[in-house]
Amino acid sequence: MEHNARAWLVRVADAVEDWPPKDDRGASRAVSTPTGAAALIIQRLVPRHLHRAVALALPVMRTRDFAEAAALIRLTARHLPD
Repeated sequence: MEHNARAWLVRVADAVEDWPPKDDRGASRAVSTPTGAAALIIQRLVPRHLHRAVALALPVMRTRDFAEAAALIRLTARHLPD
């Protein structure tokens, strides 16, 4: 796996689209919006040194639809440098 914000942003989009996680651990009860899910995913999956870069790269998501939010995140990722 590449270790840059773009690559991790795509992984965040994949996880948001598949929300709630299969191993749930209560995440779906605690987080009910794509923005909240993305924040939790970054905290749990993204290497610590990339947290800030990935979080700042997230688009503003005014939707409650997880598939739509994932598409917005992927679109944003395409515009980031490799």
